[in-house]
Amino acid sequence: MVKSAALSPTYAGHASFDYLHDAQNVLEHVKRRSFAALALRGGERVADVGAGTGVDAVALARLVGPTGRVYAVDNDAEFTAAYVTTGVLDAGVYPLHADAQDLPFEDEALDAVRAERLLLHVSNALSAVRQFHRVLKPGGRVVLLESDFASLSVNTSLPHVERVLRSVAVTDALRNGMAGRRLTEYLQDASFRDVSVESFAFSTRDERLARRLLVFDALERSARDAGRLTHAEVFAWREDLRARHDGGRFFASITMHMVTARR
Repeated sequence: MVKSAALSPTYAGHASFDYLHDAQNVLEHVKRRSFAALALRGGERVADVGAGTGVDAVALARLVGPTGRVYAVDNDAEFTAAYVTTGVLDAGVYPLHADAQDLPFEDEALDAVRAERLLLHVSNALSAVRQFHRVLKPGGRVVLLESDFASLSVNTSLPHVERVLRSVAVTDALRNGMAGRRLTEYLQDASFRDVSVESFAFSTRDERLARRLLVFDALERSARDAGRLTHAEVFAWREDLRARHDGGRFFASITMHMVTARR
């Protein structure tokens, strides 16, 4: 069922435990919808790829029951090692430290695959999606959730900075900043069928939450490093957002897309 394979990491995200904790709370309704879209049954085998803290894998384990099996796959050994102390293993989840582009499963081994906010950080998203197709049984289900950073919108008096940061998200800071809008293309190219799409808007009036979930720090750093924004411009942007937050005028949003398909 699970192959022995040497790890060959080819992507590096910026996720932290705090980031994933915030996302868990804010995106709870979207996550529940993705669980339902998998249409899991007792006894099935499923992989949550890019599992992070493993919380979503625990939810999936409840759906497949004691006769099923859920693999929490992540390329970050810090996360998979933490499963020992966070109760993930106690829930019957099997951790796997592995690369999404080289999954350690035999062909046609799984009934379902789920990945959320993973392809943003993978060097070759189509390669990962083709791996999902390979490991699924005929008729197996895949559910992918991704943001489209080209849809990032922030209420600011410095729209030129906003435009630069949005551009940096797509071209520099994230490996696949427009992964959300490309999901149907990836699935089609990987020979999936019965593709369907749902879209969700994430919005917040909390500047601190937006900074964490919309990775403002990483975007600002990339823009400075690329010479597209000066330190003074980044400082002015930050001051503008903080003032708007303090005055109750902050607003930011981004679109997420969920795509479901069958092998």
